[in-house]
Amino acid sequence: MVAFFTLSPCMPSSWPTCSIEWRFGKTHHMIVVENPERRCRGVASAELDGSPVEPAEIPLEDEGRAYRARVVLGASRDALAGAAQSAATQAGTKTPRAVAINPDEETWL
Repeated sequence: MVAFFTLSPCMPSSWPTCSIEWRFGKTHHMIVVENPERRCRGVASAELDGSPVEPAEIPLEDEGRAYRARVVLGASRDALAGAAQSAATQAGTKTPRAVAINPDEETWL
């Protein structure tokens, strides 16, 4: 069975970054939170050792190695999609079937 931990930081919007070192058994985690949009909360992205992960399901294993987690605060993709749908509804238009979150990445909902 694989265990997980969740990163959902809340910090003062004036802080550009913060970090924590966390030890789980023999495993060491360096967790860095970046805040480029100066928000209090909301996870735009998360990485574990440079690979994207879901911030609500970061693998947690006690294998005696070091990990580096990076979290960037900002609007999540779900929030961006919801905002586009809300804007379309308020404008009295039909909700689009696909919303481009970032056309450069070809990410569509």
